[in-house]
Amino acid sequence: MSKMRVLVLSGVVALANSFGSVTCSANEKLAAEQDAEETDIRGILQASQKDADEDYPNGKDVKLTHFGYIGSVSTAKGDTIYVADQRGVITGMLAPRGLNFIACFDAKYRFLGKVRYVSARPLWCEGSRVFLFGEIHTSLGSGNVIDLVQGWRNRAIKSVNAYGSYRKSEQGGADQPATAPKSKSEGDVNQTHAEEIKKRELPACDPVATAKWLTSLYTLQEGKLTFCAEDTDRLTGQIPVAAKAKVSSDGDGMTIDQEGLLPVQYSDRAGYRSFFFIHPLKSRYFSDDCVPYGKDVAVEEDSSKFRTLGQALYTYFTGLALQKPDHHRVEDIFGYPSDHYIWEVGASTVFLKAYQGNDSHGLMLRVCSKETDPGRAEIARQQSRITGAKSSAKKEVFRGWGEPLEVTKN
Repeated sequence: MSKMRVLVLSGVVALANSFGSVTCSANEKLAAEQDAEETDIRGILQASQKDADEDYPNGKDVKLTHFGYIGSVSTAKGDTIYVADQRGVITGMLAPRGLNFIACFDAKYRFLGKVRYVSARPLWCEGSRVFLFGEIHTSLGSGNVIDLVQGWRNRAIKSVNAYGSYRKSEQGGADQPATAPKSKSEGDVNQTHAEEIKKRELPACDPVATAKWLTSLYTLQEGKLTFCAEDTDRLTGQIPVAAKAKVSSDGDGMTIDQEGLLPVQYSDRAGYRSFFFIHPLKSRYFSDDCVPYGKDVAVEEDSSKFRTLGQALYTYFTGLALQKPDHHRVEDIFGYPSDHYIWEVGASTVFLKAYQGNDSHGLMLRVCSKETDPGRAEIARQQSRITGAKSSAKKEVFRGWGEPLEVTKN
């Protein structure tokens, strides 16, 4: 009888110990989940993007209407990428126009970059993929999934048969690359796409002609750098353009695509004017029907176009200033290099920057007036960014932009 009592008591003790360990394990899991919930990931991501993204809604030109944390994905290397949904509207328009982006951040919550969308908002994250409500159309292709298996910089756009996101009409359909016809394999598609590029004649985008147009806008009159809008075929927002130019205006800026020239983003703000030449062609100022994709391909095939344009601008403004500009090659907080040239011309300060970003690269020309408070503030802001950045020893800013510029006879 006593033996049975011992056995029963032992069993009760064992059961109690087992129950206790299960309870502890459950409590630890619950505590971990509570810690995760207490970490304001959304707030951290929003603060990170606001600090790193120059185009983050400032409340004046663009108003933020939504910022939501969607989830996280994992790359092939095991790195974590957080995903957020950012929506805003351009202010001062009769009909509110949205500016929506899918923003991505690394494991330390640092802002990596963003993808613009119109209505295909991000729905959920699964594995390495971000599933969208319908398709987005980008320079990388069209599809309902952003695949980050190879990381942010090597992201891919795919069409995936997923209920609630997108469903292809064909039955069975395996995952398809965004640009791939459904009837061919990926290898066949890539070969066909390359052959099509070779067969068709790419549109001309002459950097020398582009430089001639751009430098014709600025002349030195009575010791002052003057913006000139005379003897033109057509004026759009006080910008002289050719008769066949295609212009897309959005908010306080516009995209100008002239026949034979490189497309440019232009903005006119109090105190300064800016011109951006970038690849791939993407910006909040671009509308879907104005992006000349063929020119994007032409720039991709000949990466020296930006260099040629930069060289021409360098030579022109050095001639106006009668001396070489200050030069700085620096890196941003993410290690991306940029080349800066600064001229003092009359009552203006001219900035020329060749830069590489998270998902684009190109040239910026910004002419600031020293006679206005907004102009002086922008000059101080640009100079502060340059002097506060780390010097770069990289020999190439991006493919096709190597050693610093020099004046050339041509």
